[in-house]
Amino acid sequence: MAPLLSYSLLGSMNSTNS
Repeated sequence: MAPLLSYSLLGSMNSTNS
């Protein structure tokens, strides 16, 4: 679960950054 949450957060941030 931890890795999934981290991935989701990272993806969300990446999308916003891009």
